[in-house]
Amino acid sequence: MSRSNDHWLSLETSASGDEAFLHANPAGLRLLAKVLERLAERVEAGDFPHDHFFTEAWGSGDLAQTLHNSENRLIHHLKVFGWPAKMGDAVDGT
Repeated sequence: MSRSNDHWLSLETSASGDEAFLHANPAGLRLLAKVLERLAERVEAGDFPHDHFFTEAWGSGDLAQTLHNSENRLIHHLKVFGWPAKMGDAVDGT
């Protein structure tokens, strides 16, 4: 089930996979910001949080299945991690 009925988020990569593109309406941007803020708060509390966004084909339907360029590839799963340090610092994770 989607987190809200009015949001719209769509992710795709270039054909090479070297670029990522996020398309969103205002509600989608607010949802993303809310999730990121919640992850930041949990990191500051000493946790190592993550969250997921899926297309309906893969799960929750938080991501739209709209491809904006026929040469691009749709992303069906976005996993967002929160870390208390920059990668490369003494933090080990998956």
